[in-house]
Amino acid sequence: MTAPQQPMGQTMPPPPPGGEAPVNKTKAMWSLILSIASIVCCCGIWTAIPGVILGKKELNAIKAGTSDPSNQGMAKAGFIIGLISIILSIISGIIMLILFLTGALADMYSTPTYTPPSYDTFEQFLRLTFIS
Repeated sequence: MTAPQQPMGQTMPPPPPGGEAPVNKTKAMWSLILSIASIVCCCGIWTAIPGVILGKKELNAIKAGTSDPSNQGMAKAGFIIGLISIILSIISGIIMLILFLTGALADMYSTPTYTPPSYDTFEQFLRLTFIS
């Protein structure tokens, strides 16, 4: 039996050993990369949400049997790390809001430490400011 011929008389390359097709791990890999970047690079929810979405899509594809089960660990890790990053982003946002509001309220109700001098007339202002 001869190998199938391609145009110009070239033979096709042999199939990979074992006859298995290469595994597509792009969704699981990107889920993990985006979720880790959300924590390490302080990207917060901007990369965590896509990481969670890609991880969940890959886990659903594995359950449906349309994706390779060897992707499950990477997809699950990306999903969980993304959720942790989203929770940490929400908590830090609430803390920042509380600190902002308490700082604004403290400034609003505090007594000023500097009271500007009061001048009775413009002449008094000029005399005390420029002549003294």
